[in-house]
Amino acid sequence: MDMEIEKTSNEKLNFKDGTISFEDVDFAYGEKIILKDFDKQFYKGLNYLVGDNGTGKSTIMQLICRILTPDKGKITIDGQNINNIEQKNLFKHISIVFANPYLFKGSIYENIVVGNLNAEKSDVEEVCNLVELEDFIKNNGNGYDYDVGESGQLLSSGERQKIALARALINKKPILLLDEAMKSIDEETRKTMNNVLKKIKNNKTIIIITHNLSEIEKSSNIIKIPNTINLSKPTS
Repeated sequence: MDMEIEKTSNEKLNFKDGTISFEDVDFAYGEKIILKDFDKQFYKGLNYLVGDNGTGKSTIMQLICRILTPDKGKITIDGQNINNIEQKNLFKHISIVFANPYLFKGSIYENIVVGNLNAEKSDVEEVCNLVELEDFIKNNGNGYDYDVGESGQLLSSGERQKIALARALINKKPILLLDEAMKSIDEETRKTMNNVLKKIKNNKTIIIITHNLSEIEKSSNIIKIPNTINLSKPTS
């Protein structure tokens, strides 16, 4: 009942190059200022968000999705202010992978195809091959019908994250956000996921939150978030 009613808008996103711009954006949680005059751009390809805990990296992701709204300034995608875009239409262009992705009790196939209910079996096979799930699928005894268990408890953290990435890729959305998606996985899975991102970087605007500077691709767009954790709004 306390949720803010979304402002209705019929404007659709006219997607072109996938350039996301923050223009003098301020955002605060109550008295705690997170972003102040934030003025950065994210481009098609690999973009990395780097900064200490609490500096606003996940907040930036939520602002792009319009889960949060800036206190000041604006955010645009290809020049269009996202506050004027119908949120349902905005979501048609954005996929997100979290550090702890939710998998429901069901098969590998069901957990992937929920990302695109119109996907064919060949589409599922394609993304599974891309994220290197094929060996696990061949050797688990039940193939794509393998039951992952409640919240994916019958899988390793790396397998869960590969399924989450496959689910994000099967819908072919042009903006991909990874909110510390490689935080709690093994080194082999990290390498696999980074290789996948390199393969698809020419077709998507990819924004990655990371604390591991060694995995940052050279010549990518690196945005360092300043430490604003001690800032607060002036009291009157």
